[in-house]
Amino acid sequence: MNTYCMQIEKILNTLRRVDVSDIFDDDVSAPEFLMLQLIDRISKESGTCGVWVSELVEQLPVTAQAVSKLLRSIESKGFINRLTAAADRRRTEVRMTDYGKQLYMHLAMKYANLMDMVYADFEKDEFGEFLRLTEKFVNSYARYISDLKVEK
Repeated sequence: MNTYCMQIEKILNTLRRVDVSDIFDDDVSAPEFLMLQLIDRISKESGTCGVWVSELVEQLPVTAQAVSKLLRSIESKGFINRLTAAADRRRTEVRMTDYGKQLYMHLAMKYANLMDMVYADFEKDEFGEFLRLTEKFVNSYARYISDLKVEK
């Protein structure tokens, strides 16, 4: 493995080990926070107060069963409600409860403050360059992975 590959792997492993849930003083794991964030984003984009479970599954690189398990966890904590569609009982809508919305806003603010501290370590042009190069790397990586899948 060349030096660049080793350095990239070291960075990715470090990021994987970081547990951002440590900044949450509430009983919320990082995956639960990310699910609330996704529910909030999709519902705002669609202009509705809820999202279909199928929309969540489409957006996440995990199985429908994993999504369902995570939804059960945040539902048991009172963050969301799941509602079965009357017209099609196979479809389930997810809505954040008032408690879930308040908690999410609180946690999103804490996370934004953390990111502000991280950004402060960079000059404005440095961070812009970092984002540009990271996006270029991710797009290139995804393209070559996709090409390798096609070759099989």
